[in-house]
Amino acid sequence: MGKVVSENQKVETFEEFWASLQEIKEIQRRISESMEEYDRERKEDKDAFNARLGSLTNLFGDFTLGMVAPKLRDKFENLGLVFLRSYLYSVVEDRINNVFLRQTLPWKTGKQPCWLK
Repeated sequence: MGKVVSENQKVETFEEFWASLQEIKEIQRRISESMEEYDRERKEDKDAFNARLGSLTNLFGDFTLGMVAPKLRDKFENLGLVFLRSYLYSVVEDRINNVFLRQTLPWKTGKQPCWLK
């Protein structure tokens, strides 16, 4: 068969050139697989990080709620507002006395939490 001249002016036979192309193709395939594996690992790491961050955020919320909630009922009673039950995202509007409250404490059961008794 014919001869091919490469960049570095080395003369190769077609079979040698074809073997080089096949080797390059194999190297590209391995690199592609390696990049896919890397992307998959990064996605798993990202998902794990987001899960840990979400847990940490929830812990900060629980901590804050534990610090604020015990005195919250007393503060409302000092303002003249007595709540027997609390519901998630409830709203109190008293336009006559200019009182507007939006409660977002998570008391879903309709019962008083143990720390408010």
